[in-house]
Amino acid sequence: MAKGLLIVNVKKQIRIKFINSKGKEVETAVPEAELSAQVKQKPLEQLNGLEVEFDEVGGQPKKVRPVGEPFVGSYFSPGLISGDAGREAQPRSRNPEQRLRGQSKLQSVPNRASSQVLSFHNPYNFVPAPPRDTGHPELGDHRPVGHHVLFPDRYTGVIRVKMTAVTPLLLPDAANATNTGNEHKSFPVRVDADGKPYIPPTSIKGMLRSAYEAVTNSRFAVFPGHDRKLAYRMATQQGLALVPARVTNGQLELLPGTSTIGHERPDEPMYAAWLPRYHRGKISNNAVCYPKGELPKHGDEVDCWVELIQHWRWDSKSKSHKQDFRYWRVLKIVPTGKKLGPKPAASSDPSKRDSQSYHQPLGEVREIRGFVCITNANIDRKHDERVFFSASKESHMVQLSDQHHRDWETLILNYQQEHAEEIRRGEKSPPALKHSEWSRHIVGINNNASAERELRDGTLLYAWVEQEGSGWRLRGLFPVNISRKLYDVAPLDLLDCSLRPATSLDQLSPADRVFGWVNQRGHGAYKGQLRIGPVTCITPADRAIEWFNSKKRNLYDEEAKSEPGLPLAILGQPKPQQARFYVAASPNGEAQRDGLSKEEAGYSPDKGLRGRKVYPHHRGLPPGYWDDPMEDRTQTEQNGYFQEYRRPRLNGKEQRDNQNRSIQGWVRPGTEFVFDIHVTNVSAVELGALLWLLSLPEGHYHRFGGGKPLGFGSVRLEIDPSGTAIYSGEGWRQIYSSLEETSLKSVSPEALVQEFKEAVRSAYGGERRFEEVSFIAAFLRMASGHPDRLPTHYPRAREAIQQGPIPPHPEGRAYEWFVENERVKNRSVPGFSLPDLAKDIGLPILP
Repeated sequence: MAKGLLIVNVKKQIRIKFINSKGKEVETAVPEAELSAQVKQKPLEQLNGLEVEFDEVGGQPKKVRPVGEPFVGSYFSPGLISGDAGREAQPRSRNPEQRLRGQSKLQSVPNRASSQVLSFHNPYNFVPAPPRDTGHPELGDHRPVGHHVLFPDRYTGVIRVKMTAVTPLLLPDAANATNTGNEHKSFPVRVDADGKPYIPPTSIKGMLRSAYEAVTNSRFAVFPGHDRKLAYRMATQQGLALVPARVTNGQLELLPGTSTIGHERPDEPMYAAWLPRYHRGKISNNAVCYPKGELPKHGDEVDCWVELIQHWRWDSKSKSHKQDFRYWRVLKIVPTGKKLGPKPAASSDPSKRDSQSYHQPLGEVREIRGFVCITNANIDRKHDERVFFSASKESHMVQLSDQHHRDWETLILNYQQEHAEEIRRGEKSPPALKHSEWSRHIVGINNNASAERELRDGTLLYAWVEQEGSGWRLRGLFPVNISRKLYDVAPLDLLDCSLRPATSLDQLSPADRVFGWVNQRGHGAYKGQLRIGPVTCITPADRAIEWFNSKKRNLYDEEAKSEPGLPLAILGQPKPQQARFYVAASPNGEAQRDGLSKEEAGYSPDKGLRGRKVYPHHRGLPPGYWDDPMEDRTQTEQNGYFQEYRRPRLNGKEQRDNQNRSIQGWVRPGTEFVFDIHVTNVSAVELGALLWLLSLPEGHYHRFGGGKPLGFGSVRLEIDPSGTAIYSGEGWRQIYSSLEETSLKSVSPEALVQEFKEAVRSAYGGERRFEEVSFIAAFLRMASGHPDRLPTHYPRAREAIQQGPIPPHPEGRAYEWFVENERVKNRSVPGFSLPDLAKDIGLPILP
């Protein structure tokens, strides 16, 4: 590997000056193909004089990249990204479920060149967690040695650490927050008796443990709530393949109407009859009711007269009606056992109207017996409910397994949990819809939502089936015709067994042994070999905290209502159902390739999880970024950056509601804290990992406290030698064996760190250096931040009239980017996955 300087000449050509292997200074042109993606992203004026490293092959520079960065290949011109730049191509899914998954509808795009401008980094990414060798003598699993005696070959003592805030710290005092109205809270700063910022030792321990887990690739300490499958919304056309069904005597009875069960859609009329009911979210004047005017209820067994209708859609391109599908429409309905009466006359033809769908009566009327299925006015413009029935004399029965029952419960629970907060706030319908209400399976009949999670006799639903011999194989159950669908496996299924939380002392990984362990699945605990002492702020109180009120102190109750403080930007909630960001191509944690369909990118066997969630340091922020935070500069660009941490005003007014929080103050950058770390009986490698974390290279930071996605909480840790004393058990024996002062020197941190590095390299590196091991490279990138100076913020979409950099939307709307990322156009989908952290070259603004 060699180093050199880039030169941009007057013709704007990129050249490189370096000392070649013969010791001669040379200057030569650099072929575009040999420039790393990180270099191509930079403006030409920033390239002139840029120090780079490269491989010298035959006297020529190859793989030219910024110093200390991996080479990221590209398929794009400077400033533009291919969907697969810098990523290994991943094989297409071998899953055969083409029909319902709809993969045949999308083109394969293994080397898609989308020419999207790279614009931002996502606030979170992942440190890979590859499968572990649990038998490794140092990084594997074994019982802890205990605390009862100081072992000669293990280390005990104290490490004094200074922590310096690099970006503002948020230390909210949640116990004393004030509700200022509109479900909005104002948080005071947590302070001690002297008015200085107070940090509990457990918070420091939590920060260090997370980092220690990552760099030793230990087991996850906790992994709760991930044993159930997640769900995604199926494509509209996929709902046509679903067959109405009813649970009868513990089995599933298929009710395909008058049609034969088809593959893509019914071979004849739609399976269920349409029951007119709604207009713009309300009960229509034309709703079909029982003879006494009562509306049919969900689950009612009924007799009906139905007529056959031909639906014609209006084609705006050809300005004409196109024949679409047929369905049965209910003309008259009575509860079974009541007299239905004579066959009514068919409806008159309403005639075609331009720009409108056309429902043509075909003159065929017949009697049916079935069951009313009410799902509520759950989408705008919905006008009909359904009657499930079968005209066949032979019943189509399918067995229900325990797994079908569990999957049904999981799917309904997924729906209910997704909307629980909106319902708690009193929302009567999904916020994005205007003329609708919540689906029955979300709120339940008479608000009995829990009953919807149970498959029992009388349950009406939709089934995905495939023919198997003379019978049917059940592939899935759904509450509505266009439903969410469960992924094939749960997140826990993709986490290698060697990484799952320990369930016994024999399974304790390095982080468990050092920081402690509590069995998440039963009895058992271990207190660990490390303890954090009190955390002391050594910066004067008047310089440690910046206040956002006129009184320059914490405010409570009425005072806080009058001056709530700084309104923070909305923090995104974890959404592991976004499989493009959370699911890895393999158990090693690497990103999936771009352009996969939603189903191909989902949770399926033979894949893995991306790893441990982290929030990279916000590197390269412009001068004054944290100054005057109460001033709303969110819509003003500064060198490609916007004021991301503050919520924008809307129509000139501050936005304070249940989506965000306000803070009374923050801990200023430059504020210093000190604390002691006490260790007992740790091995050389265990201690070396801790010492490495406490002495990261210059420009690398840990993340601490709240608001990390917004850039808060970057801290620098440094060891204070004057307060540090670590000895082996043998050393302590010598010290306590003499009544006189001993000249015994404390252990060498450098030697212990080297032992840790060698253990990682031998266990995971192969021929790679320590810094090139996947989880170490990713951790270092997290700690240093992205070097390309792209801003870091939540994804956001471009409005139709917007050009150039896109400021934060006053109403948030991060979801719009994810909608555009899944939008199918010309039989392909953008499908950007979250890049690998160590090679993250950014994401585009969409569309």
